[in-house]
Amino acid sequence: MVLPPLEPEKYRILVKDLHVELCLGIKPREILSTQCVRINLVLEARRSWRESPETIEEVICYETVADRIRNMFQGKKIHLVEAVAERAAQACLGWDGRIDMVWVRVEKLGVVEDTNAVGVEILRRRG
Repeated sequence: MVLPPLEPEKYRILVKDLHVELCLGIKPREILSTQCVRINLVLEARRSWRESPETIEEVICYETVADRIRNMFQGKKIHLVEAVAERAAQACLGWDGRIDMVWVRVEKLGVVEDTNAVGVEILRRRG
């Protein structure tokens, strides 16, 4: 996905290739055991600093984002990758009012013959 250029008062937070174990799918073999999915996130947020951030409170912490996403799905049973993407996007938009946009890609790894991964990506904006 190609994202639009950033406005000067915004910045992006990246979480790339986060691996999460969950029961995902509708086929019996998928819902009986966990599988690894790969989640990528790009959050666009408004800056809260003028020249340079000095404290962690002034920024959206990428480690916190990764931990929250991992924890919200770890060990859960979900039928569709689309649901994982939507829940992740809505959670990100709900955590911090500075976040205006989130792009989410969710991929199931090695489940379709002759592919490395299959999945979906979505883009959601506040409001």
